[in-house]
Amino acid sequence: MKQFFLDLWTLHGLIGKVCDLFLVTIFLVALIGIPFGITHFLIRDAVVGTNYFLGESAPLHDANYLVRVLEVWSSSSVAIISKDGSFAVKEGNFVNAKLRVGQNAESMLKDHEFDCDDFKLKDHTGMYVPMGDILEAVGWDGIDIHFDESAGGHVMSSADFPTKKAIKDYSFVGTKVGAGEAFSFSVSFAMEEGYQVEDELMVLECDFYIGSIGYKQGTDIVLLPRPASL
Repeated sequence: MKQFFLDLWTLHGLIGKVCDLFLVTIFLVALIGIPFGITHFLIRDAVVGTNYFLGESAPLHDANYLVRVLEVWSSSSVAIISKDGSFAVKEGNFVNAKLRVGQNAESMLKDHEFDCDDFKLKDHTGMYVPMGDILEAVGWDGIDIHFDESAGGHVMSSADFPTKKAIKDYSFVGTKVGAGEAFSFSVSFAMEEGYQVEDELMVLECDFYIGSIGYKQGTDIVLLPRPASL
C-alpha cells in the first residue's frame, strides 16, 4: 500500500510539472505574439499615415523638397523638347502628370538638377486601408484594383507593368531648383501595355537620390484623390 501511495504521489508530481510546462509555453507564445501583433498594427497605421495623394503637398528627402501632383491624364501623343530646343511629337499611349516641385527656403542641400530618373511610374502601392473606405472613396469607383485580405487590407493595383522612368524631356531635364525656388512642369511615361491612369491605381515615385535610405529616401504619391476617411 505504501508503494501505491508513493507511485500516486510521483504521478501527481509529473502531472503538475506537465501543467506548469504547458502554462509557461502558453505564456511565452503570448509574450512573443503581442509585440508582433502590436507591430503589425503600428506598421499598418504608419503606412496609412505616410501615404500622399493627388493634389497634396508631399515632403521629399526629409522635407527639403515639396512635391505636388496637380493633375494626371492619359494621352495618345506628347510633345517633347530635345536638348537642342527642338520639338518632337511622339505617338502612342502615355500617362502624364503635372507637378509642382520646390526646395525648402531653409534647405542646406545643394541645388538639384532634374533628370528623368527623378520620377518613376509604378503599378503598386504600400497602402493599407479598410476595404469599405476605398469602396466609398469619391473617384475610385471605376478603378481596377483588388485587395490582399491576408495583409490587413492591402490595396493592390490590377495593372501589371514594369516601373517606368519619365521620358527625357528638356522642358524639365537640366533645370535646377535651389533653396526657396519652385517649378511647375509635366512628366510623361510611355505605356506600351495600354494602361490608362484614369482606370488604374498608379503611383508616382519621386526620388532625387536613387537607391538611398534615410533622408535620401524617395516619396510615393498615389495618383488618385485621398479617400475622405483617411
